[in-house]
Amino acid sequence: MNTQSSTSIKNQAPGTITYTGTYTDVPLSMVLYKYDTDNWFRESIDNLSSIPDDDKIKWLNVTGLSHTNVIKELGERFSIDPLILEDVINVAQYSKMQSEEDLLFSVWKMIYMKEEQIEHEHISLLLIDNWVISFQENEGDVFHSVRTRLERNQGILRTMKGDYLYFALIDAIIDHYSDTLSILTRQFDAYEALILDRKKIAVDSLYPLRKELSQLKTAIFPMKVALPRVLNRKQSPITEEVLPYFQDATDNLMQTSEQILGIRELATSLHDQQLSDLSHQMNTIMTTLTIFSAVFIPLSFLAGVFGMNFRSMPGSESTQGFTYFLVACAGVASFMLFFFKKKKWF
Repeated sequence: MNTQSSTSIKNQAPGTITYTGTYTDVPLSMVLYKYDTDNWFRESIDNLSSIPDDDKIKWLNVTGLSHTNVIKELGERFSIDPLILEDVINVAQYSKMQSEEDLLFSVWKMIYMKEEQIEHEHISLLLIDNWVISFQENEGDVFHSVRTRLERNQGILRTMKGDYLYFALIDAIIDHYSDTLSILTRQFDAYEALILDRKKIAVDSLYPLRKELSQLKTAIFPMKVALPRVLNRKQSPITEEVLPYFQDATDNLMQTSEQILGIRELATSLHDQQLSDLSHQMNTIMTTLTIFSAVFIPLSFLAGVFGMNFRSMPGSESTQGFTYFLVACAGVASFMLFFFKKKKWF
């Protein structure tokens, strides 16, 4: 989120519907999935007046949070609190979940692979009666498996109510947390092998991975606290039949968060090891340069003495004077190197 968006949202009254993200050019898309035990269908919705109102389970997927006028109309259509709508389009909002007697709302950070890059997207899920509404910033998401199960009538999805569909969407998000974490783990392992083999790699090469890990932690840790809190509430649209599935999702979040802590320790260890290797390499270089300097100090002294322009200089008249000087320099250098080696200074 840019600075201008952050400043503007701080100066606005609570409940103001202002998109704060960067996907401002994404076209609006509203896709409705409606199903029961025997049938299902999918259609694109052009305007909210065409949305049917019946007893079937319905999932409305809205893409394009910059279209705030449509989101306001949805709020009026389903009597959604403006504070909830504010969280829907405020991408700076942390992961959260809140529950009322007839409403379940949650904000997630959807993290998944897209074109070999890790994509981060703000997404909100809303459960009202037999409606599930998802709001996402950009095209592409992690719900392909849910759509496939609806289309092919796989599992129990089409035999359950809207709270199970809500769980299925949450479960898909959490599964992709695990997939992303597995990718980061393999990349950290590859860097660990390079560092342990003393291969030269850039000092800042670990920074992108550590940043991704930090963003994953920010997405998961608030939700591992919020989800159990909602499940323990007496007033909730989650039925007793579906409650165990949500508890399983909580366990998956807990397990993933523990894995993140372990990888963070590995990342810190690799960073420290890399800095230690660089320091050792620099010390080795400085030791080598110091030895060369120490050897040449007496040689420079001898060269300076015998380079003086006195009329009378011992050995200056000798035809072997230069040879004696070279032998003396070689002797002094050899003695100093032998002395340093005996002291184990290199």
